[in-house]
Amino acid sequence: MMPLPDVLVLGRSPLTERGLEEMKKLLLLLLGCAVQCEKKEDYIERIQTLDFNTKAAIASHIQEVTHNPENVVDLQWLESGELPAEDLWLERGELPAEALESLSRNLAFHLKHVVDDRDTQLETIVELTQERDCIQLSPLGPGPAQSPNGSPSMRRTESRQHLSVELADAKAKIRRLRQEL
Repeated sequence: MMPLPDVLVLGRSPLTERGLEEMKKLLLLLLGCAVQCEKKEDYIERIQTLDFNTKAAIASHIQEVTHNPENVVDLQWLESGELPAEDLWLERGELPAEALESLSRNLAFHLKHVVDDRDTQLETIVELTQERDCIQLSPLGPGPAQSPNGSPSMRRTESRQHLSVELADAKAKIRRLRQEL
């Protein structure tokens, strides 16, 4: 349930601070996959061959990925059709009603993140599509043949770029209003 890394940042500016943060997300996701897959014993054996400091750092990252309730949704109870065992609630010091409320809150939290990620990815798709369209229609880009004098095509490109800027401003306003809401 961790937010996916922004591959555009990784591709365009990997050596920036944000690029390094996205690389860390990618590595954490890969590490989480490695220690939770069917061949996890092989990966754990390989980790055990590393020096102590490296093992300690990897172990802390594994815990960050696999034990943080913001990163993990435990759906084993969903497959069985039963809520987690009562002894699990007691280990956490929760009563069954509190555990159910905690579980509901956790699922709602993750659902909100999934919806937010979907919206963000959709905005990215729209922006990239517009960027592609502007490049294809620009006089210097690999677009369709221009008219002999070039001015109608140039006006169309400028108009599209102007509309793209207005759309980006409107999206920014919508994001700010959503955050305020």
